Amino acid sequence: MDNPAPYPHRPLAGRYRRAFLWTPAGINRYLDAGCAWGYGAVHFTAKSREVVGLDPTPEFIAAAQVQYPDLTFVLSDLEATPLPDGHFEAIACCDTIEHVRDEVQCFRELFRMLKPGGTLTVTTPHRGLFAWLDPANSVPYADYFARRYLGFIYRLLYWFRKHQWPGPMSWTKPIYTHDTMHRHYRRQELLDLIEQAVGPKGYRVVNTVRSGLFLGVGVDLLMFVFAVFFPRGVIKKVGDRLLFPPLQQLAEWDYWIPYGPLAYNIAIQLEKTPD
Repeated sequence: MDNPAPYPHRPLAGRYRRAFLWTPAGINRYLDAGCAWGYGAVHFTAKSREVVGLDPTPEFIAAAQVQYPDLTFVLSDLEATPLPDGHFEAIACCDTIEHVRDEVQCFRELFRMLKPGGTLTVTTPHRGLFAWLDPANSVPYADYFARRYLGFIYRLLYWFRKHQWPGPMSWTKPIYTHDTMHRHYRRQELLDLIEQAVGPKGYRVVNTVRSGLFLGVGVDLLMFVFAVFFPRGVIKKVGDRLLFPPLQQLAEWDYWIPYGPLAYNIAIQLEKTPD
């Protein structure tokens, strides 16, 4: 496939593969709620006659429309979408709910768009053993710590990577709130949010899997370390070509191992019950 936009086409893997396996074949309408640039949505043309992607980021939607012109993409927040009631037979919301402002309203909207008897697959980070290592939360704090307490070492690393001495450094301690942190959920916490949105009789749990332990987040952190310690040329030659691909394959294998309450990821499949 030609890829004219600056975002990569990705194979079907991880959370999107989970959603793909749980999505019934031969359906008419599928929605990827939080589709980014459509790299996951495109695979669902094998399952659904019509595939729609929704995302609030204009750059992602613009890239998706260029890369996957046979799909429909909608620019919208998940809390309030322009899509009709009961329109989709299957919806996937893959690692999106942890980013939204109002989870309850988003679940209410997802179920509004879902046809009675249709399925909703939700994947999101799980509050397991290594949740504290989440790069979205740990890296800003590590950067703050290095700037404030390891200033000279930080400057040496900056010079090594960019061959110039940095100017005066400032630091601001990260403040983690509902809106600024990358959230993790336990199974019951997700079900409580869904029940607030549609009531205890509005849904039925079909599948639940808690999987992956450390390798996924470990590879992400290793990539961050490479970005801090090495110039871009070294990252491309050593990291991108030699080191990261086999580690990412190991992380993919790890994703499919169920670790129960220790897991880093959770996936829930729900069915919308008739009114």
